[in-house]
Amino acid sequence: MALREFTDASGVAWQVWEVHPKLTERRLITKEREARRVSDERRLLDQPRFGPEQSLAHGWLAFRSSVERRRRSAIPESWEDLSTDGLQALLGASTLTGPVRRLMD
Repeated sequence: MALREFTDASGVAWQVWEVHPKLTERRLITKEREARRVSDERRLLDQPRFGPEQSLAHGWLAFRSSVERRRRSAIPESWEDLSTDGLQALLGASTLTGPVRRLMD
């Protein structure tokens, strides 16, 4: 996984990397388990409680600065080789996801 660092036109330092979602919620892979299950089903609905949005299902670019986090769905091919201007353009097309989380202030 590539990690790039760049400074935008405002002087803010950013890190950017790829994120690929995994099937971490075991309810997403129920069909195989249901075939082996011997106890009664405890769930009322046969659907996952959560999962990535459809636009994020194939991954996204995550951007992080010292004050905010952003993401851009649909990872562009060869984004690792883009210039700073290219990375700034991707940042401009990204969506704000919230402030940076810190363990301790």
